[in-house]
Amino acid sequence: MDGLTLLIDCSSANVQWGIGDINSLLHKEYLNRENNADSLISEIKTGFEERSLSLRSIEFVFLANGPGSFTGLRIGSVISKGICFISGAKLIEVNSIDIIAEKSSSVGNIICLINSNMKTGEFYFAEYFKSKQTERISEYGLIHPEDIKPGIIAVVTEDSVCNINSAERVTTDTIEHLFTIGKTKRKFGEYSDSYKSEPFYIKQFNPVTKTRK
Repeated sequence: MDGLTLLIDCSSANVQWGIGDINSLLHKEYLNRENNADSLISEIKTGFEERSLSLRSIEFVFLANGPGSFTGLRIGSVISKGICFISGAKLIEVNSIDIIAEKSSSVGNIICLINSNMKTGEFYFAEYFKSKQTERISEYGLIHPEDIKPGIIAVVTEDSVCNINSAERVTTDTIEHLFTIGKTKRKFGEYSDSYKSEPFYIKQFNPVTKTRK
C-alpha cells in the first residue's frame, strides 16, 4: 500500500485511531470509553492484522499532539515514537487546536479553546480566519475567557468545560480532520523529529491578558 499511514488521537476521552494511504482515509475506530488509551496499541495491532497489514510497513504517523488529556497525550506520543522507531515511519504532529479550527463551521474570525487549568479558568487558544480555508492568525497561547476580543467567535469541543454560552461546540471525532491537516503537512515536508517529539502541553506559555483599570 502506497503511503500507509497510521493516525492517532488520544488528546480527549474519545480515544481514536485510523488507517490511511497516500490519498484516502481507509478506516477509523474509536476505543470503547470503558477502556482507555492504555489499550490503544493492542487495538491498533488487531486492526492491522485483520487487514493483513504490518506495523513495520507504516510510512507515516499522523499524531494529534495536544493540548489535551495529560495521560492520553503521553500514551499517544510513546506509541507514535515507538512505531516510527520500528518502521522508520515519518512523524507528523498536528496541534489539537488546529483540528478544532478545521472542524468549525463558523466563518470569519474565530478563537479555538481547549481547557488548560480548571482552577484558574485558563484555556489554550489560537485565533483563525475561516473562509474556504482555515488560516491561523495568532500564536498559540493561554487566555482567560474574559480576555477574548469582542466580536470573535469562540469554538470549543462538545466536552469542554466552558461558560461561554455563545460558543460553537464541535464534536470530538477528529480522525478525518487529522488526516486532512496531516496530508497538507506531508505535502510541504513538515515532519517532526520522533526522537525529540513531546506533547504540546509541556511547552510553556504566557497568559494573554487585557490591561485592567
